[in-house]
Amino acid sequence: MAQFDGLKFRWMTSGEYIQMSGRAGRRGLDENGIVISMIDERLDSEACRSIVQGMPDPLISRFRLSYNMILNLMRVETMDAEFVIRRSFHQFQYERSLPDLEQQIKAAEAEYQTLSIPDPAAADQYFELVRLRDQLQAEALPHVQQPHVLLPFMQPGRVVHLRDDEQEYGWGIVINFRKRYQPNGFVLDVLLPAPTVETYRSVRFPKPDASYLLNAGPQDRAPIDVVAFALACVDQVSSIRVYLPPDLMESAIRRQVYQHLMALRRDIEFPLLDPVMDMGLHDPAVVQVLQRVRSLEHRMALSPIAKLSAPQRAALAEQYARKRAIDERLAALRRRSKESQVVQFQEELKTRLRVLRRLGHVDEQGLILPKGRVACEIESVDEVMQFS
Repeated sequence: MAQFDGLKFRWMTSGEYIQMSGRAGRRGLDENGIVISMIDERLDSEACRSIVQGMPDPLISRFRLSYNMILNLMRVETMDAEFVIRRSFHQFQYERSLPDLEQQIKAAEAEYQTLSIPDPAAADQYFELVRLRDQLQAEALPHVQQPHVLLPFMQPGRVVHLRDDEQEYGWGIVINFRKRYQPNGFVLDVLLPAPTVETYRSVRFPKPDASYLLNAGPQDRAPIDVVAFALACVDQVSSIRVYLPPDLMESAIRRQVYQHLMALRRDIEFPLLDPVMDMGLHDPAVVQVLQRVRSLEHRMALSPIAKLSAPQRAALAEQYARKRAIDERLAALRRRSKESQVVQFQEELKTRLRVLRRLGHVDEQGLILPKGRVACEIESVDEVMQFS
């Protein structure tokens, strides 16, 4: 029931199942066919239902213009490429999708009207500064994550913020660091909510769990555990250090320590160590980038949005991101509804005809030449490149 699609193993689609199971039984002889499914791993009910009772795969046109098709159409006096384009299944699907596009545009416009930003101009300016700052910080972060810069500040009790390419883990408390045989040479033992962990060579690592957002959900829903992170997961280092009891073996003690940290987080924003002033990073290129970061943060502080509380800014940022996403989706839908597929293919047709003229397959009047007639018969490779 699982297939390899070139990148990973996945459950087969309903269309693939219909294609395979539809061969059961002999046409005209058997009233029923028997299908035996060989399942060698756990298959949950939702996946099984989507395979057996799901909709068949949609039929999508793969129509495309090719040099061979254009040359063969030019051989027929009563036929041209635009005639075929207008009557293609691709154009039929596009025209049939127009009512659905209108419904999507109306729904997106209605959703867009429900979102209101108090000061749109200030929000645009502020979040653009945030985007530029985050971009510069991401550029400087690999230099800050070097062991000789980061490790002197990884004392027990140090509060750090952790993320990787797939997930944000939120704030945690450093317990210890250890040298390991890996690219950066060290891992950090950090106390934080960890719904699931996995052990590799006696080291416990967090296992990403899409059903639980560590940085957003109630912290009492997940066990508080000590798990290992690579140095590359540290993206912010706070100047705060918390007191750690001598024994963290009991889960109740670990939870109490972390709850104290979250109570402090609700009251204040954690102050961060400056990579240049506090951590001693002196690379001129990185220092210049961080100076630009401080300049952007100074401009952000002058914005009226900076005077809002942290929860208010977070809510406004989420609403602004939703509004921007809807705005971009609306622009794409409107552009798609206005641009006819015929017009797009006509531009491609002009480009390909220009290539054919330069290669001597077609003359200036659009008549096919002997060289082009020979190219029509070549099908093993790209006919234009082969004959030229």
